[in-house]
Amino acid sequence: MSTLAWFWIAIGIIMALVILFAFVTATVITLGFRSRDDAHYDPEDKQWHPFVALTEEQQSRRVPGTRKLKGRDTNSKITSNMHQIKLLPFEELIKNLDEKGIEYDKWELEKAYFPLKDVEACMNSEKTAKMTPFSNLRACPLCGKPSEELKWIWFKSPQWTWQKLCGRAGPMSICPDCGCIVEFKLHIMN
Repeated sequence: MSTLAWFWIAIGIIMALVILFAFVTATVITLGFRSRDDAHYDPEDKQWHPFVALTEEQQSRRVPGTRKLKGRDTNSKITSNMHQIKLLPFEELIKNLDEKGIEYDKWELEKAYFPLKDVEACMNSEKTAKMTPFSNLRACPLCGKPSEELKWIWFKSPQWTWQKLCGRAGPMSICPDCGCIVEFKLHIMN
């Protein structure tokens, strides 16, 4: 073969390697996987939880060499006092805002509202107990309490919504005084 033919073969191989490298890099960035230790499988809800730091108790239940956890959390205690909050239905929130003459964007408020029974089911979860308040976000529309003073929960829609490919999960703020759902930040959607 001529020198020119070898040159074009070498160029072709280099181009193929560059394209392969770009594809692998884009895939890793898109999926966000960093290492095996960045995700774990929790048998309680039968789902993988990526990028969540494991507690010491969960680390002790970890199956060596895998990301799977053995059994359930037996020692975990939920320290949340969310069960004391009475949630305000959306219609009552709108009625209270209208009575007080407070301007609001109904669509923005409505985006945060999910069925109250679904929200109540998430209020005392273990993930909710670990939530820390977010700052500089939406304040309560009724009393003006800032986001740092609101109660934050990890909302996860019911299992049937995930099966129907309409599941949602993410942090949700609730005013402890008014009981209204203030804001929902979508983190996971299927």
